[in-house]
Amino acid sequence: MKAVQEDLIDKIIETKAHMTKVNSDSFFDEKIKGKSKDEICEFLKVNDDIVELLLSEETKDDGGIIALSGFYFQFLVSIEYLIELINGEWDYLLIDHHQDIIVLNSKRIRIIQVKTKNVPYADVSDTGTYNDWVQKLFILDKMFEGYEQKREFELVTNFIIKNSPTVEVEIYRGNDSFDMVIQKNSFFDKVKGFSEAKGYSNLLDEAYLQELLSKFKITSNDTKGYVPKITSMIGSLFGERINGTKEDIDYLIGYICSVCYYPEYPSIQLIDKEKGERIYEELSKRVGSEVRDYVKNEDSLEKINNYIEYLHSAVNDSPLYNQLSTCISEFESELKENIRNSNNIYGIVSRFTERVNSSYKYRISKKDFIDEYIKELLDLTFFIKFSSGGKVTLDYENRKLLLKVIGNNKYNFFNLRDIDNHITGVSKFIEIFKGCKFEEKRLLFDRNELNLIFSGSFDDEDFPNEYIIELDCDDNPTEEDMKAIGVRVEHGSIAKVTHKVQVKNGSNNVKTKFFRKRMLPTIEEYREHIKGQIGW
Repeated sequence: MKAVQEDLIDKIIETKAHMTKVNSDSFFDEKIKGKSKDEICEFLKVNDDIVELLLSEETKDDGGIIALSGFYFQFLVSIEYLIELINGEWDYLLIDHHQDIIVLNSKRIRIIQVKTKNVPYADVSDTGTYNDWVQKLFILDKMFEGYEQKREFELVTNFIIKNSPTVEVEIYRGNDSFDMVIQKNSFFDKVKGFSEAKGYSNLLDEAYLQELLSKFKITSNDTKGYVPKITSMIGSLFGERINGTKEDIDYLIGYICSVCYYPEYPSIQLIDKEKGERIYEELSKRVGSEVRDYVKNEDSLEKINNYIEYLHSAVNDSPLYNQLSTCISEFESELKENIRNSNNIYGIVSRFTERVNSSYKYRISKKDFIDEYIKELLDLTFFIKFSSGGKVTLDYENRKLLLKVIGNNKYNFFNLRDIDNHITGVSKFIEIFKGCKFEEKRLLFDRNELNLIFSGSFDDEDFPNEYIIELDCDDNPTEEDMKAIGVRVEHGSIAKVTHKVQVKNGSNNVKTKFFRKRMLPTIEEYREHIKGQIGW
């Protein structure tokens, strides 16, 4: 330490020696100027000793430190639930209103209380679990009476709550499904006794208390191990091989702090799916370093390589294979060019099936799950390219609808579920269309009419041969929208415009027929067959 200090002193003295006219600060004048190295070292040594004493001496009041660590732990719990919301597990997240955290969707409401201690373990009798914490969780149950959602109650701690010699509580750590059958044990008796003592009269009915405790869970997460768990969850939003960082957590903490700054305006504290998507997009910009982008793109390129390999194997027995192989090679090159131009396979599939810019559902899904959608989408794209010609280009400016330009035509690929048909498909498309921004709607129709391709295993038995729908676009564009139009128009001069949409059948049944007809004798017959099936 002394050697380091002497090097520092040499630099200080050398710097000051070359400054003839200087308004020296008081520290230099009083502690450094005119002093020998030994005197300065002795002064610094004394100060080091004081600092060491402050750090090593046990404090008499840890309240501030405990409070700060408690806040930080609560932020981590909030971030975990925020990531789950982005994942689609929850529709709403409310922070620090009524309770520490409340999350809900159409089926469940979960009420979460977060508690911290500066110890790894604590007997239940040394905590407030049964004499305050549980009661404060359960008191909100009455608020949601009459709603269909199942209520769940969670106590999240940074320490493990252990059984005491007389009270059993550890069974609640295993209540992952929030529907445990509980017995009237010692913990039950304690909760009931303290509820009576503290005036929680609604918790004195034993059957009702049993019901509430059956939906109660204790979750323990050591803070030290919790941080890497959260960074891993953040990284998983963007790819299997990407890790989040401590700085990503800090960014999210800053966002949560800004939300919680307005307790008098609960709607600001409420995070819904739309806000979750914006948070994801901001995180995506942060995560979008060269290394992370490289990993994300490499993942996408690998999946394209796998698909192209499959496509070759699916048609290699065709007498037309040489000509098909040339088209496949062009297709591969165009797909990879789109990936390198700021697209990735997860965002593409998300717009194909979820109508969002990027869905956590596909970013962390099992390989077979996402590969199924990639195959469904790219099969269709390949056959349209093969039959009509032209280069495949993805439009990544539209955030809700997956648009592709193939040759001179524009296509929207729209995935349907097996219980859908073309009528429900059109209704879903119109609903999504209405929710698009003005510029997104304009992009749909800026060249020729739009081809709407329904895909999936939907019911296509009654799909019409000639199928055209009309869409009215009479939005009132904003000033920003007017700038984006790119031509000079007077504001307010845009009247209602009716656009035609060609609806085409791209069901799995149709695709199967494409592959089955690969044995046709000429390439022209094969192209005409595909055009006839899709409805050209």
